[in-house]
Amino acid sequence: MVTPNNLQEFLKWMDGADQIKVFIHDREVCKRLVEKADFIIMLDFNQPDRLGEMESLVTGSKAMKIVIDHHLDPRGFTDFEITDPAILFYY
Repeated sequence: MVTPNNLQEFLKWMDGADQIKVFIHDREVCKRLVEKADFIIMLDFNQPDRLGEMESLVTGSKAMKIVIDHHLDPRGFTDFEITDPAILFYY
């Protein structure tokens, strides 16, 4: 798993959270992971600018891109979108 920036404190309880790669801290490793990906699954956002420095890397990837989200007005930058404002993400 790769995140564009630091993992939020309320997510660090998850098993394996310490293994998540943070792009702003390990750009080369994260870049290789994205470049090798067959699928990129994104959760809880629907606009590519939320990817920060990773935006062009992810949007330019040939990987199948999927977003699962609850926000309105998705930007359509993925191959598949599951967007439902009724979906709640519990942390």
